[in-house]
Amino acid sequence: MSRLRRLASKLRQAIKWRASDAIFAAGLGKRLHRDRPGGRIIVYHGVDAVGSLEHNTRFISSGTLERHLRHFRDHLEVVTLADYFAGRRAPDRLTVSITFDDGYSNTLGRALPVIEATGVPVTVFVTGCAETDGEILWPDLLDLATPVVEQRIEIGGEVWRRGRRGELVSDTTGESLKLRCKRSSREFIDEMMIVLRPFFESRDTPRLADYWRHLNHREIRRLAESELIAIGSHGAHHTCLGAIDHESACDELRRSKAYLENSIDAEVTALAYPDGSYTREVVASAAEIGFDQQCVLDYLYREDVDDSRLRERLGSNPFISWNNQLRAILEGGY
Repeated sequence: MSRLRRLASKLRQAIKWRASDAIFAAGLGKRLHRDRPGGRIIVYHGVDAVGSLEHNTRFISSGTLERHLRHFRDHLEVVTLADYFAGRRAPDRLTVSITFDDGYSNTLGRALPVIEATGVPVTVFVTGCAETDGEILWPDLLDLATPVVEQRIEIGGEVWRRGRRGELVSDTTGESLKLRCKRSSREFIDEMMIVLRPFFESRDTPRLADYWRHLNHREIRRLAESELIAIGSHGAHHTCLGAIDHESACDELRRSKAYLENSIDAEVTALAYPDGSYTREVVASAAEIGFDQQCVLDYLYREDVDDSRLRERLGSNPFISWNNQLRAILEGGY
């Protein structure tokens, strides 16, 4: 899609949201929120006190989370991820299953109290971050370190600098460092983390703890003690598994599964692909490893629709109103 077409698409979407908000403001939006059968898996990430968008778009406030979960509980059919994969659906209203990605520590400190207050079952997909990367994932390190980087830096034999939008971009190709990491080997990501870590360590990390600190071994166990929580895998390093060689992807899955099962003393059979990246070969191998509930963001291959091992998910959008967010959930897309 060309840049002009992308801009036109965003403009149409913005017009749709504004029109929808106007309809709701006029008291005419009931039809847009009508009950309908079907299923949706909803994905959240981190929870903070205010829903800050300063560092990335992955966080919502605990108050917003409570509003969402109470509405789902009171108006929709909420089921566990295992029941969702088993085909459980309400005949007269939307059925949803709630998931969290990454495994931030705030899932325990901020999200769990809301989950237990609302009684909504949740699956938390956790990385092996605390074991492998010192409690910080590469996307979080990149988000938090980038604003501090003023000079040009070298990673992978290439020079990177701050671009017009504030992100780090290649001096040679103009490609963003984040996009390069998503399609690179673990070796490149490791080098990036070594180069950027000193910039992150110069920040006021206690103030930023919600935005980088991940569940450790003990916290994963404590989280899993809740009857409302199921633990799933989000890979060992949050590497895009469809972008690396097949054996490395399988090694990540085995390592993550062993780490989580050791943490909670229970079998882990659910997997959410980091960044929605996978191949058909990885899907087959993941099933052999023991993941029979595999979550993606969007189906990447035609045959995925009929694959009982795979289900799509819908993320939350922090830039739109609750009315439009709920409309997207009910309709299955933005």
